[in-house]
Amino acid sequence: MIGVCNHKPEHLKALLDRTDVVPVVNQVELHPYFTQRDVREANARHGIVTQSWSPIGRLDSYKR
Repeated sequence: MIGVCNHKPEHLKALLDRTDVVPVVNQVELHPYFTQRDVREANARHGIVTQSWSPIGRLDSYKR
């Protein structure tokens, strides 16, 4: 089993085109101000778990 970090849909496609190994997890920055819908949808299509880092965002992410 492998996991990847910060793989966008085009990165996943390149990986899956070159190998038979499908990552079990893709860790990406994900929070209310950065939802990365395309990444989450690509992960779901391939059965890859999306794991977020910075789930509450950075302090400079918040609108005042």
